[in-house]
Amino acid sequence: MESENLQNPEVQRVGLLEKINKALADLGSTGKWKRAPEFLEGYAPLRDKTVVMVDDVKTVLENFAPHLMVATDGKASFVEYKGQKLDELIQQIMEYNPNIVVMDYHLSENMKGSSVIKALKKQNFAGEAVGFSSDNHTTKEFMDAGAKGAVDKGGYSPEKSVEELANLISKE
Repeated sequence: MESENLQNPEVQRVGLLEKINKALADLGSTGKWKRAPEFLEGYAPLRDKTVVMVDDVKTVLENFAPHLMVATDGKASFVEYKGQKLDELIQQIMEYNPNIVVMDYHLSENMKGSSVIKALKKQNFAGEAVGFSSDNHTTKEFMDAGAKGAVDKGGYSPEKSVEELANLISKE
């Protein structure tokens, strides 16, 4: 019976919806989705990848949560930066054992995402790190820190940014 449920797309969508709403609740959101967003073909490279997104703006995480959850089959996690020390933030990220870390650039005046990526790489993080910013000039800094590249935050279209992330991850 359990294996039948795994094959049923509607049962999978309900499970995904529960994961989306749990991720939102974990972020402190009172909003709930009634339907999971559609899986877009461009998301395919992210399927079954464990992705952790880090940002200091809770609403950004809330906007991306449903789309990243759908893209990863529910394997996305979200870390809100609230002034943690660098080692605490690294520990929070690594607890999820991610394949991919999506890192905001402007976490605070004293904490830049490129510094976090550099610290992750020093800790022998073997996954992919990707910068995440609305500032185009941050890509080089992210890449110098060890990131594969950067995607545009483009908060108005999380679908577009998630597809851009998937495209970047799929490149050799």
